[in-house]
Order: sequence, then structure tokens, then C-alpha cells
Amino acid sequence: MVLRIYLDTQDYAVLYKNRNEQEQRIYDFLVKNVVSGKIEIGFSYPIISEFLQDFDPNHREDRIQRAKLIKSLCGKNAFKFISRLKNEEPFSYKGDWIPNIGRVLSFDDLTLTFLDEIKNAIPTLTRSQRNALKNKRRLIGVIKENMHLIDSTVDYQKLGIPVSKKFIEDNMLLRFMAGELPRQVVEEEFLSIVTDVELFVSAWFEYGNKGSMLYENIITLGKSLELAISKMREFMIATHKQKKALKELESTIRKEGQIGSFGDELNELKRRQPIFPTIDQNWLKELIDNPEVQNFFPESFWNSLICYVKQSIKTPEKIKVSDFGDLFHSTYIPYCDLWRGDKDFSNTLICGNLPGKEKIVPRLADLPARIEQGLTD
Repeated sequence: MVLRIYLDTQDYAVLYKNRNEQEQRIYDFLVKNVVSGKIEIGFSYPIISEFLQDFDPNHREDRIQRAKLIKSLCGKNAFKFISRLKNEEPFSYKGDWIPNIGRVLSFDDLTLTFLDEIKNAIPTLTRSQRNALKNKRRLIGVIKENMHLIDSTVDYQKLGIPVSKKFIEDNMLLRFMAGELPRQVVEEEFLSIVTDVELFVSAWFEYGNKGSMLYENIITLGKSLELAISKMREFMIATHKQKKALKELESTIRKEGQIGSFGDELNELKRRQPIFPTIDQNWLKELIDNPEVQNFFPESFWNSLICYVKQSIKTPEKIKVSDFGDLFHSTYIPYCDLWRGDKDFSNTLICGNLPGKEKIVPRLADLPARIEQGLTD
């Protein structure tokens, strides 16, 4: 039996350098069991997106070292992108962690973007000549005639997608468009940078349009979810205030032994008391009010969100907008054998009896024992 493990983003940050004695033991334990084939650890899009946030060139070496740790522990084991979990095999052994390649890291989209760069690189083209580039044969002719000019003008950083040094130095895209290289060879090199975390991070800092590509599929979702959580928090706090005021007034009435002058105030408080809705998917989707978000997530996300909301009702002031990041990670709980998450967030899900709560490991220090237990069960 092979146990599938999901580590928290913070675990990679803790284990990649300057490990204390306990962290070193955990690291050695994980490496030993990965090498022996007893466990498989997968990374995910939420891990990589958090990993590269707050970009600063000064962080380049630090991020590359973290990427090396991910690569050493995970190899090309990856959990599929969140929106793909509903209809696809959730785990990949080929480094398939990104959104649908056809949308984001599309070789065809890259080619089209490159075509625009070609048009800009040849200022002598007339409008009719530009339109004629839609014809493949004419396009190849124009590229061959202007190969040197195009090569010296096009800036890969403007393309917004990290590509390997080999891809650039061998001029692979331009040679493909000129008919000199087969599509399969060029596309394999293009995708190689994505499926290797270390290469991807290196290319991200060197050639990527930093900050745009990786977030474009999740930033809208994140903002909508943040807004929904903020609304929910405000609603809960208002509800608690109303209930508290009502209890205090009723306590005063009991002490006085009669309603008296408090009657009108009591009736008004009862009338204004908000009715807390049934917390289910329908209410949450209505609260989020974004069709793209509503149709994006698999069932496991909504289960986590419902559990989180129900537990948070008791202490709404503790709800953090930043919790939406942990909610993204929790989407993967059904697809692994053990799931590591933020301690407080993990305990919230456990106390809320989330389906699959037995997989949750709130503390990294407890992970080795949980793995050993899982291997012997």
C-alpha cells in the first residue's frame, strides 16, 4: 500500500532549509519513505501560487531552493487543478498541476501571441500583408524572409509564459512557425518547463510575465470568496449582537419581575432579530453571487466551506479573510490519505465533523506517526 500525502505550503517553507532537530527528523523520514515507495507526496496549484506570491527578484534563490525541495519530495506527483477534480483523475504522475492547458499554458495561444510579436517586429508590413499572415504558407514565407529581424526583436518576457532557456536559445517557436521543427518536438520542450517545478520557478524569474499568468485563473475566485466571507462575518457579528441585546433585556425583565416599560423595546428587538439561514450549498452560492465561482469547485470544497461556516458561527470575530487560501487546500482532502493544513483551520474542520476528518493532520510534528499508523493499518 502506498499512502498519498498532501503537505501544507508552510511545510515546504519549514523543511527546505535551516531545519532544527525535529524538522530534520521529519524531513529524513519523508525522504526515506518516498524513496522506498511507501508514500507519494503531491504538490498542487494552490501550493505553487502561494509559493510565488509577493514576487521580489531578491527572493529568487530562496524560491528556487524551495522548488528543489518540492521536486525532491514530489518529483512529478501532482494533484490536478481544482476545477478539473470533478471530471478527471485527481492525481497526476506527470506534473499536471496547472489549469486546463488549453486555456492557460496553451501552445497554440503562445503561437498566436508570438504571431502578434512577429507583426510588430516587421514594420514594413502593409495591412494586406498582415492579413495575409493568416495563410500558413504565406506566414512561413514571411518568417523565413525576416528570420533575423524577428529573432532580434521579439521579447519572450512579453509573452507572459515561462519557457526554458533551450526553448529560447534554440529559437524553437520561430523555427516551428517557419516549418523547420515538428510540432511534437517543440510542444514537448514547451511543456517540460511546466511539469518540472524547479525548472518552472527558474524560468518564472527569468522569462515569465511575473504575477499575471499564475493568478489569472484564481484571483477572481479568491476575491469573490473573500467578499462572501466578509459578508458572512458581518452578518454573524450582527446576529450575535442582536441576540446578546435580547438576552440582556430579557434578563433585566426577569429581575424586575414585569415587562412594564420594557415591553415595546423587547418586541422591537424580537422583530429585528435576524433569522439565520440554513447553511448549505444553495445559501453559500447565493452569498458568493458569482456563477464562475459557483460552478468552479467540486463537492469537497463546498463541504469544507459549510463546515467552516457552521463552526465559525460561534466566534465570527475570529473569521479571517485569509482563510480562503486554506479552503482551497482543503478541497484535496478526499483525494489523499493524509492531509496537512494550518493548525487552527484543521481543528475547525475536525470539530465540525468534516467528511474525511480522519485524514487531517493539524501538526507537522505528528505526521510521521500518522504515516506509520497508516502503513500498518
